[in-house]
Amino acid sequence: MDRRYTTRLPVRHWLTACGVLASAAFAFVLVACHPNGQIADYFPLDSGWSWQYRVTLDIKNVGKETTATVVANSSPLTESSQKVSPRIYQDGHRYDYVSQDNGILLVSDRASGNQVRPAEAGQYVLKYPLTAGTSWPVASQTYLLRRQIFSPTAVIMVPITVPIEVTYTIEATDDVVRVPAGVFRNCLRVRGTAASVRDLGERIGDAEVRVDATEWFAPGVGLVKMVRKEDSHPESPASGSMAIDLQRLDKGSWFN
Repeated sequence: MDRRYTTRLPVRHWLTACGVLASAAFAFVLVACHPNGQIADYFPLDSGWSWQYRVTLDIKNVGKETTATVVANSSPLTESSQKVSPRIYQDGHRYDYVSQDNGILLVSDRASGNQVRPAEAGQYVLKYPLTAGTSWPVASQTYLLRRQIFSPTAVIMVPITVPIEVTYTIEATDDVVRVPAGVFRNCLRVRGTAASVRDLGERIGDAEVRVDATEWFAPGVGLVKMVRKEDSHPESPASGSMAIDLQRLDKGSWFN
């Protein structure tokens, strides 16, 4: 995905975790306890694991498209005197995370071939305690809205990218989620919402932008499903939604 923003397609770092993956041929269980007694494996960070996801974009007046992407954890690095756990996306973009006493935090990122950039403060993927009602803000941006640009030969739909703060809240800790990779129990359900007036550019002007995202994290696996919707009022020419589903886990074993 990124929870991000630093929420670019790693929507809120939508493919991060504290350590496990597996192919459907294996069975796995990873339970790591956080120093404060919380289970910390909802966002595995151990090196060697990789996740394959199905990503479905559905943009009004543009169409629906389904692709696949792979994300993998790399060996720990030291950035700015801090040990970080990198996660590499299929396009080469790297996101660096740390596990702290109060949660899992994005601290920096680096596009392929570019320098490392510090993340904005407080870019948490998950915050402790991992109980219903825990809430935190994340600096994000839109990426599913579109506006029309007219040319002599065509109408072009251009992405609308505006900053917006999303508030994430743990809504449940025992959801059952079915995705192509299997059935996962005792999942955290985390919902992010935002509503704010933003200038959406030529032909639209000021409008209320609304974001509604729900993410499910399985113990010992990390993110298994995400659904995000963006729209505006007055309505933009193209609102949109994105769904992410876990297709495959590599290395380790897992249970349905």
